[in-house]
Parts: sequence; C-alpha cells; structure tokens
Amino acid sequence: MINNRIRILSILALSALPVLLTACGDVSGPSPVVSQCGWAVGRMSGGFGMILHTEDGGNTWTRQGDTSTIPNSLIEAVRAADSLNAWAVGDPSNGFGVILRTQDAGETWERLPQSSGIPNSDFTDLGVLSADNVWVTGSDNTIIHTTDGGSSWTSLSDPTYDIYAMTSISVVDASNIWVSGATMDDAIIIHSTDGGTSWTAEGDSVLLTGYPLISISAFDQNHCWTVGHGYTFANTVDSGVNWNLCVPDSLHRTPFSDDANGVCPTSINRAWVAVDYGKLYLTEDGGDSWTQQSVPDIAGGYYLLRTCATDQNTAWTAGQGVSSGIIIHTTDGMTWSLQTTPTNAGFSDVSFVDSFH
Repeated sequence: MINNRIRILSILALSALPVLLTACGDVSGPSPVVSQCGWAVGRMSGGFGMILHTEDGGNTWTRQGDTSTIPNSLIEAVRAADSLNAWAVGDPSNGFGVILRTQDAGETWERLPQSSGIPNSDFTDLGVLSADNVWVTGSDNTIIHTTDGGSSWTSLSDPTYDIYAMTSISVVDASNIWVSGATMDDAIIIHSTDGGTSWTAEGDSVLLTGYPLISISAFDQNHCWTVGHGYTFANTVDSGVNWNLCVPDSLHRTPFSDDANGVCPTSINRAWVAVDYGKLYLTEDGGDSWTQQSVPDIAGGYYLLRTCATDQNTAWTAGQGVSSGIIIHTTDGMTWSLQTTPTNAGFSDVSFVDSFH
C-alpha cells in the first residue's frame, strides 16, 4: 500500500531473585518480563494520533496520550527502547514533522519542538539504538539523527538522493545503517558503514526500477531484507554487495501487484513479511521457500503493514482497513490470533521491548 510517504527474552525462572521480575515501566528499568511491554501506533481518532500500550503481551491494550500531548496526525512508526522509553513519528502538524517520546512507559508523551532541528517532513520510520540515540527517515530525502534524546537533530542525508522519499531505516549499530527510498516509480537502497557520514547506493535495475520500496530490516551487518511494491521480496547475505529477489512462488511480481509492506528477520535465514489483503509469509531458509501463515479471516480485508518479534515464535503484526485496524499475534510462529484493542482505528506499526523489526 503506497501513499505520499511511499510506504518498520524469554521469562527467567529466578525465584531467588524476585527483584528482577519488575513490571512494565517500573523505575528499576528493563527486566526479564519486559518482552511483554509494547506499543502500537496508527491513525487519528478523537482528535489525536493513535498510541496504544500493553504490559501483558497484547492481551490488553490501553490508549495513551490526549489532544494536549499528541497532535491530530497519523502516527506512522514506533520503537520501544526499553520498558520506560519509546519513540514514535508521524505526519507533520503545525508546520513540522511529528516526533514523540516517552520516558515513563507512556504515562506522559512529549512532542519534540521544531527548534531542535526537525524538518517539515512526513516521517516514515525510525531506528533506536538507545533511549537517546535515534534515527528518523521521511519524505524529501529526510534522514536525521540525535544522540542527546532529541534536544538536537543532525541531517545526514546526501543531496544525491533528493528525488527520493526515504521510506524505512534499519540501524544495526552505530556504524551500519540501511535506508530504503522511493519515488512514485522507482526505488533506492543506500547503506552506510560509518554512521551516516557517507552513503553507498546498492541494488540493480531489476530490483529497483518500477518497484518502490516500502520497508527495510537488517538482522546483522551482513544480512538485510527489503520489501515493497508489486510483491517485491529481496535480501542480501553479503552486506549489500548483491541483492537477491526471493518472491514466493505463489505470488507474481509485477508493477501492478499488491504490496509487501513490512519485513521482520529473526535470524540469518528466518523472516516474516506482511503483505496487502491479509497475507503473511514466513521463510526459514533465507527466502528459498515460503509458507503462508494462518491468520484470522478478518485480516483478509486489511493491509498487513509491519511485524515485530521477540523470539523465533512470538510476534505481532499491525494493519489497517479503510476505517479500522487490526493487531494479530502468534506464539508458535505459524498460527495468528486477533488481539482486542480499545479502538478500531487503523494501526501502522507495533514494537515490543527487545524485539526484532
């Protein structure tokens, strides 16, 4: 699904150390149960953007914020840095892009001011290395970075790529970063090994021409996936030297096909891909073969957008229809169930503490 953005721990049995089993948002910080803490974001409802929070793996979701703290904008992407700290980005409001952060598990959300260097861009994705070290991508070749919790932002975009909207980012570490970008017709993949000081374009015309990319996600500095328009599925196993198309046999890659919207690798060979109209695929062999997942029937009318996973079998996928949304969950890596949310506004992203994206 493409619009103006072209569309991102197991519990330990330590009875001798009960202090570690803190709840989500406890002031003592992350714990062995923080993998149950997560956020989902999406469309506007009731005059402000959607942010939901869970402390029990999504069995219950609670809406956070209000019109005084969250603008009336689509919230496009979210990342949980730990049980207390999370970041979210979205469409512009009042002349500049929306960047939000919480430092208290969502009890309060703060919108970062334009004075810190935030441009008037549609923000599409973000990468979080720590509570204070964050990357954001967006329209008009936007790539910005903060190391001080958003007090100031530095633009690291290369003017060579000004024709592209940057649709997604994957930050492996302080040096290794991948970004996908797109025009209405074509795509680009750029890769940095020096923390964004310089960028190298990757991929070939078969992958990029006529197929705008929507999402990119790296498992490590060598293994990265990207997906996009026209059932585009591709990966690299050599740090971007070569990119390999690996579209499921049941799908046909053409410029007029539906979109693959989000990809989540959980090992060098295993990845989920979320696709339009309720399709969700899993590979366990690096894309040589794919299994279509069993998802609730209700998902058939939805665009499945982004997936995150806390281990090889536990994952969540967010999606949206014309006027409603969906969050689905698996605990066995194959069968997905619908989670109940307090509102049916469309959801664009989901993130849990310590999750793969």
